[in-house]
Amino acid sequence: MKNNNLILAGDIGGTKTYLGLFKSEGASLSPVNVKKLVNTDFQSISALIISFIDDNGGLKNLALTGAAFGVACPVEGNKCSLTNTPWVIDGEVIADILNLPEVSLLNDLAATGWGLEALGSDDIKVINQGQKRDGNAALIAAGTGLGETILFNVNGQRYPSATEGGHTDFAPRTDLEIELLAHLMRRFGHVSYERLLSGDGLGNIYTFLLNKDNESLSKETQELFDNHGGGEIVFKMAREKSHPRAVEALQIFVSIYGAEAGNLALKSLSTNGLYIGGGIAPKIFSDEEEKIFMESFVKKGRFRELLLEMPVYLIKNDKAALLGASYFLLEKRK
Repeated sequence: MKNNNLILAGDIGGTKTYLGLFKSEGASLSPVNVKKLVNTDFQSISALIISFIDDNGGLKNLALTGAAFGVACPVEGNKCSLTNTPWVIDGEVIADILNLPEVSLLNDLAATGWGLEALGSDDIKVINQGQKRDGNAALIAAGTGLGETILFNVNGQRYPSATEGGHTDFAPRTDLEIELLAHLMRRFGHVSYERLLSGDGLGNIYTFLLNKDNESLSKETQELFDNHGGGEIVFKMAREKSHPRAVEALQIFVSIYGAEAGNLALKSLSTNGLYIGGGIAPKIFSDEEEKIFMESFVKKGRFRELLLEMPVYLIKNDKAALLGASYFLLEKRK
């Protein structure tokens, strides 16, 4: 028997992808099956989607009525090239695979913005209570890369507008950060915030501190960096306090994260709230990290009080972008 009124939604990130089947009933959605997939297990996004569809009985059984995908890159003409995975994604190609007239692609942070309304109280932690007011909101999310989006207030409804703010120039605030910038310029040339506020970014900060103290990675740690990236290794060392440079690296990471979140809040005038998404913050934010984040967030001279009044929220649900892609599709159908 066919499953009717099903839509397919996806959150296609730099390292992993969430795909989900949802049953649509008017303006509401209920999940039927959600699965996490590792990008490197597949040669293309088409192969990944076909595998998921086959695992759920095939197209004939599903009878999809629509599909939308949040993607970790800028979207133009319903096409994109993932920033941190060598995949080209074309909405028309996916539509042909799924036998649909149209498939929607949208930036993954914009998708997360659409998903905010679907989150419950257990999905969000208040970092700064502030005073929620009418106006825009904003979203920043460090994961494989750094994403930022502005949620514009239009007649009381929030509309996400994707940006590539994570690739703007890193602006150091201290003598140590100036040294960090110089170190990364020698490695990369252009140094964006993503070079610091990402999984690899935490590793970049750690190796800078080692270099500054004329230390080097042990053979074992170097192998872990090469095989798994630096972020999780450094975070583990910081939590276990097994290496002082790892502890310091995490503190610098969180401080820069707060500073850039404050930059975004000022540029978007997010009086309706600043949201922290992505896969990193829920893992690393303890009371100490939240304090460091907020100290940097509000350290904006004459606008300190304005930022103190802005609510700051941590998104704990890692499927917010997946939910948002599905709700975006419902919004398009109105």
